[in-house]
Amino acid sequence: MVDDAFRGRHYERIQYPALTAVEREAVSDAANILAKWLEPGERSAIIAYLGRRAMHSTRERSEAEWRVLFEDYADDLAEFSARHVQEAIVWYRRTSNFFPSIAELRKRCLELRERDKWRLQRAKRMLRESSSAQPQDGRAA
Repeated sequence: MVDDAFRGRHYERIQYPALTAVEREAVSDAANILAKWLEPGERSAIIAYLGRRAMHSTRERSEAEWRVLFEDYADDLAEFSARHVQEAIVWYRRTSNFFPSIAELRKRCLELRERDKWRLQRAKRMLRESSSAQPQDGRAA
């Protein structure tokens, strides 16, 4: 908190030192990975993850019924990356006794996508701010 006669009490943004070359490279790599994770996933990978989850469920459905179910799930989850779908399925396998509904998986995938979008924006901001700072001896003054 900063006391300012004109603005009153307010929060002041912390200024971090500029990133070193190694740090910039690591943040840049992380941003590239996050951007890849935000791309829609392959249909076959999503169906494979659903199949693995189904093996933990009861076998009340026939093979044909499971196939139709997986196709429907794959259509409804097509906008998400395979990584987010896999992470959502793993989360439901660990926290639920039942096979998740499409709505439950979509909700979890949306949360994961928003988390990674925020991380990507933060990484890009770090790179942008670092490039505008003047490094001295590998660090900003």
